[in-house]
Amino acid sequence: MVLWIATAGVVAAAFFPSYAGWLILDGTSASATGAGTAASTVTLNVEGMTCEACAAHIQFELAKAPGVVNAWVIYAEGEALVSIDPISGASIEALIATIEKAGFKASAAHE
Repeated sequence: MVLWIATAGVVAAAFFPSYAGWLILDGTSASATGAGTAASTVTLNVEGMTCEACAAHIQFELAKAPGVVNAWVIYAEGEALVSIDPISGASIEALIATIEKAGFKASAAHE
């Protein structure tokens, strides 16, 4: 019985990066309060993510940034979609700085 429990613990630890984002965040977008006007969405390329936990960390940090209404970070695509309140004066440079402060590289996506 102890070996089965130990095996389950090892398997859970081995796959942690795959499900860590679901544990850290509840799988929904991070939201800030306010924003009485239509938000504009900015797409940023993010480099250096190695797992879902990295994406969750970046999403959490972006959600705290001034002017951010919603933030979604997609690990598989290496990008962040950030809805900002146009009245807040939030800039792409400020969002990039937030991501870089979290330890990752970011740039504006060219569509």
